[in-house]
Amino acid sequence: MDMYYVKRAAVWLYRWKHCRGFGVQSPTDYRFVRYVINEHAPFYAYHDLQVQYPHLKHEDRRFARLLLRIANYRQPASCLLLGMPASPYQAYIQAGCRHTVVNEGVGEMTDADAADLVCCQLSGTQLPDVESLLSLTRDASILVLRGIRHDSHTRQMWSALLGHPSVSITYDLYGCGIIIFDNKRYKQNYIINF
Repeated sequence: MDMYYVKRAAVWLYRWKHCRGFGVQSPTDYRFVRYVINEHAPFYAYHDLQVQYPHLKHEDRRFARLLLRIANYRQPASCLLLGMPASPYQAYIQAGCRHTVVNEGVGEMTDADAADLVCCQLSGTQLPDVESLLSLTRDASILVLRGIRHDSHTRQMWSALLGHPSVSITYDLYGCGIIIFDNKRYKQNYIINF
């Protein structure tokens, strides 16, 4: 049996109390957990994208589908991919929102630019510092970080982001983290069984 499935089962058992939005009091946050993060119904584009990218590993496909659902929810005008290849993630994001302009790497954006959706692969890359990562966002942006538990450096970075004053709502999905910036909201961290 593949170790990925064994680890996934162990994490699921450890986090079973956090399934499908249980314990989330805010209606807005509950809807995000229930209908974006843990939506199990097949989306309109899943089959076509699976045919287009048949060799995508299971964990990469789960993450790509999460990005599709987040793009569908947020409808971002701009998206920035850091430390991850544009293909297939660009296709999944644009299946969620066709008008999203997807850029790969910071070099394509000026310092004044900020994206509505920022996706960053923390493991296997040179980690950006917290302030430079946050400079790529604005109020109402969503930051998706993959590999928040890859090693001690990524865990420290995730902890620093949780405590940062500009960070409002966070979702800890174990393998990845989602940050929603909304300066009208109180700080809240949710542990989600994904």
